[in-house]
Parts: sequence; structure tokens; C-alpha cells
Amino acid sequence: MEKSGPASALNLRAATPEDAPGYASCHIACWQEAYGAIVSADFLSRMAAKHEAYTAHYQAQLAAPGDCEYYSVLDGTSMAGFVILNRGAVAEYPGAREIWAIYLREAYWGRGHGKSLLEFAVAQLRPLAAQAIFLWVFEENHRARRFYEKNGFRFDGIVREADYGGPVRQLRYTLALT
Repeated sequence: MEKSGPASALNLRAATPEDAPGYASCHIACWQEAYGAIVSADFLSRMAAKHEAYTAHYQAQLAAPGDCEYYSVLDGTSMAGFVILNRGAVAEYPGAREIWAIYLREAYWGRGHGKSLLEFAVAQLRPLAAQAIFLWVFEENHRARRFYEKNGFRFDGIVREADYGGPVRQLRYTLALT
């Protein structure tokens, strides 16, 4: 399934199991580029050592995605980012669908690509979501929070904690559809 690119220089297409190494590399690079001031440096440095494990994880996910849809964002043949959407029902938020990930390498930030990817994600999930579309964002990721707010998402008061080499708070941002 080919889709025209979400922004002029990038191509968005459904991911395949062959994309797993690129997914793993991109995931690690995106985290290192975006979360250096949020997630422990030790955790980020250990991610690179786990490239094979990340690749195996993505190979399994891309081979049997279940309710998820995986998209590769390509600049030529180079992986510039990816999008993961959960099309299935979410028990803790009935009537909503989730954007699991929108990642872009730092070289593509501030050029309109993120907005195009977010619009694509919303367009894919809107027909399935009766009430809302949501995603999680690190509390300290002020750049991403401003981006989501600018695009209609709002912090809905729900917080969860995760451990990425130390505790970090994640905020649930919601785009209300009703």
C-alpha cells in the first residue's frame, strides 16, 4: 500500500517486516535526539547496544501487527521516521483510538513533516474513534507538547509514570471528536 508523502520530500508507506532494522535504528536515534534532557543518559546509551533486540521486536510486530498499523517515513531509501497507530479499542479509554508513535529524526524537525504525519494519523483514526484520539507525551517534552497543543490536542489530566532509567511522567493528550 503506497501513500503519497505527508510532506513534499518524504514518502509515507505501510511498513513491512523488512523495515525492522530501519525501525530499530530510527527508534534509537529519535530517542537519543529528542529525549536527552528527559530520559537518563545511561538508558539512552544502552539503547544502541540493544539494536538486535529492537530489530527482533519490530520484526515480530511488523509480521503480525494485530490492531496496529505501522508506517515508514522515508527520505529516498533512508528512514526519516515512523508512525504507529492503534486501531483497536482501548479498554481504559472507550470510544477513543491511540497514536502510539510519531517519530522523526531531528534533521526533519521544524519543516512541516510532523504536522503532515499528525494529520495523516488523525485521518486514519477519526473514522474509528467515537469520542477522541489520544497519545502520550513526556511531561518534560515541552517542544512536543506545544506542537500537539497547536494542532488541537489538550492535556486531559491523566498522568502515568514510566521507568526509563529513572521515573518520568507521561501526560495523555487528547483530540476531542465530539
